[in-house]
Amino acid sequence: MTARPDPRRPVDPLQVTLTLLAPADAPALLDLELRNREHLLVGAPAREESWFTEAGQRTAIAQAVADREAGRSLPLAIRLEEDGAQQLVGRLNLSGLTRGAFHSATLGYWVDHAVTGRGIATHAVRAAIAVRWQPEEPAPAPTPGETVVVPEVPGLAELLDLYDAVGWGAYTAEPATLERALAGSLRVVTARRDGQLLGLARVIGDGVTIAYLQDVLVRPDAHRTGIGRRLVEAAFAPFAEVRQQVLLTDAEPGQRAFYESLGFIEAHDHEADLRSFVRLG
Repeated sequence: MTARPDPRRPVDPLQVTLTLLAPADAPALLDLELRNREHLLVGAPAREESWFTEAGQRTAIAQAVADREAGRSLPLAIRLEEDGAQQLVGRLNLSGLTRGAFHSATLGYWVDHAVTGRGIATHAVRAAIAVRWQPEEPAPAPTPGETVVVPEVPGLAELLDLYDAVGWGAYTAEPATLERALAGSLRVVTARRDGQLLGLARVIGDGVTIAYLQDVLVRPDAHRTGIGRRLVEAAFAPFAEVRQQVLLTDAEPGQRAFYESLGFIEAHDHEADLRSFVRLG
C-alpha cells in the first residue's frame, strides 16, 4: 500500500502538477471521494450512492471529458510528487469557459483533507491560472470554401434556420425546448463553410455504456458532399470505446445506405438477434 504523504511538510511548487482527468483515474478518484466524503459535504451538491462507486466515477469522468471536448470546461487532476511516487490528491475544474473579449472561466477545486495546509491548493490554482491565461497560437483560418467540422453549440437563431431548412418543424415550433435539448446534449458538432452553418450532429447518453446519435442534419444544398459522414464521425469521436452506439431514423432507403456505410446495422439484422422498440408521444 502506498504511504500517505507527510501532512506537516510544505510542498514545493514543482511537486504539484495538473493533468487532464482521464478514465484511468476512476479508482484513485473513488478512493479520494470515499475518504473525503464528510469533508466535501460543506458546499457540495448532494450525491446519490451510485456516485461513490467506480462505475459512478467513470460516468462522471466521461461527462467531464465530453464537456472538455465540447469546449465547455477543463477538468484537471491535482497530483503530488513525493518520495518518488505520484498520487492523485484532488480535483480542479475550469467551467463556464468564455472566449473572446470576456476571456474568463469559473474555477473550482478541492484537495484531500489529509494533505491540506501544505500549499498544494495554492500551487494548483496558480498553475491553473497560468494554463488558462497562457497565450495560445491562434488556429489557422480556414481557406475560403473549406468546410470545417468542430464541437460547438450554435446560437438559437442559427439553429432555427438550420432545422427549418431541413423541414424539422417539430423542433422549431418550440424554440426554447430546442435550445435546452442542445444545451443538455453530451456532444454537439457543427459543419460550417465561410461561416455559414451547413449541418449539425448531436449525441446524448452517458458516454460510458451508451452513446445515442439523436440528430444529424445537413442543409439540402450541401447533401452528397461528405458533410453528413464527417459530422457523425466527429460526434462519436470521443466515444470510440462505448459499446452501444445507437440511432433511430426513418425508413427512407437512402438513410439505410448512409448509416450502413458508417458501420451501423439494423437491429433485426444483427447477429445477436436484437429488437428495438420506441414509444412516441
